[in-house]
Amino acid sequence: AKVEDTSSMIDSSNMKVEAIIDGDAKNLFQEEGQVVVKPAKENEEISVDNPAVLTMSMEKAFTMNQIRVDAGLTNQPEEMLVEVTDENGKVTSFEGSLNQLENIHYFTDKANANTIVIDLGGQIAVKKVTIKITKTATKNLAEISEVEFLNNGYEEVPVPVIEVPKNIKVKVGSESASVTYNEMVNVTGSSSSIKSYILGTIPQVETVMFRIEMLRPFS
Repeated sequence: AKVEDTSSMIDSSNMKVEAIIDGDAKNLFQEEGQVVVKPAKENEEISVDNPAVLTMSMEKAFTMNQIRVDAGLTNQPEEMLVEVTDENGKVTSFEGSLNQLENIHYFTDKANANTIVIDLGGQIAVKKVTIKITKTATKNLAEISEVEFLNNGYEEVPVPVIEVPKNIKVKVGSESASVTYNEMVNVTGSSSSIKSYILGTIPQVETVMFRIEMLRPFS
């Protein structure tokens, strides 16, 4: 699917940003920008009870289906709660963490390892986004390099599970061998590795043994 970066339409001129931050809020919508977000109780650790909160209110609703929070090089946000308010005032909450990208394959536009991806589960006309950072790599501040809003994003596909061949049978001929096994789901073929060994020799005669070292199904 085509990826539309809604962030290019959203900047500090049509959005109000509320947070305790070090840095320019404009940097939140630039690729190489960075701000530091702090909790209300700055001398205490960031936690569920003392989150670092970043609220972005838009002048008009923007349609999107994904939000990405790109972390800085240090003091990365690790866990967060994202509250999305639509054009009708309905609030939906989403949880995000750095480890949620495991076992997901992206056809296009893959997020980097330091990005928390919030999948909205479909297109939403968003009027306000509140990010509550509840855990960071350090104790009392969180660095964000960019916040992106995406629409019509890429497809996500779970990593396919390849089965182990069962009931393997080998039929040996004089110059060939055939290998059969039970039918498997998500498998269209297989590759094998075959090695030969010379067991011994007598005048003008060699005895050769072939052994299948590996049988690997693929889809």
